[in-house]
Amino acid sequence: MLRLKEILKEKKMSEQELANKLGVTRQYVNAIVKERSSCSLDTLAKIAKALDAPIISLFDGYQESTKPQKLIGTIKIPNSDIVLQVMMAM
Repeated sequence: MLRLKEILKEKKMSEQELANKLGVTRQYVNAIVKERSSCSLDTLAKIAKALDAPIISLFDGYQESTKPQKLIGTIKIPNSDIVLQVMMAM
């Protein structure tokens, strides 16, 4: 489950503004927000970038850590510009 509706509210951004940043229609963004349509990992990465948020924060259950974290590795998704950082709370 995605938290897009919540994040848009936090960022004071409309679905139309997000759609404009992504170069897609508001209807497509609305379908993703309401989970009537799925999207690719590349699209999720673009959404995260447009919202200036970590991609993991788009998913339910995400809690921002208040503990110091240490980078323990990175994962590059093949055939994309997506690089995930693996962090460990210290």
